[in-house]
Amino acid sequence: MVVPDTVDDRAGLDALVAPALVLVGRHDFICGVRWAEELHALIPRSQLAVFEDSGHFPHLEEPGLFARAVDRFVSEGGGVGRSGRVTEAADAGFGTR
Repeated sequence: MVVPDTVDDRAGLDALVAPALVLVGRHDFICGVRWAEELHALIPRSQLAVFEDSGHFPHLEEPGLFARAVDRFVSEGGGVGRSGRVTEAADAGFGTR
C-alpha cells in the first residue's frame, strides 16, 4: 500500500507578506473552522470569514455573502475588517489579527 507524504507547511506561514483571506463554512467537516482559525492565527495580516450557513462550499452555498467578503477584502487591499462571522443578517465582515 502506497501512503502519500504528509505536507505540513504551517511552520512557514509566518513568513507570508501578502494579505490573506481565510474563508470557511461553519459546517465544513473536511477543513473546518478549527483549521481556518489556526491558519488565521499563523498568517500575519490574515483575515478570517466564517460563513455561518455553509459547509465546504461557501462560494456555492452563500454566493452573495462570499462575493461580498472577497470584494471587501480586495477593495480594502486586505485591510482591516470587522467581525469573524458572516451571516445573512450581517454585512460580509470578517476578523483580522
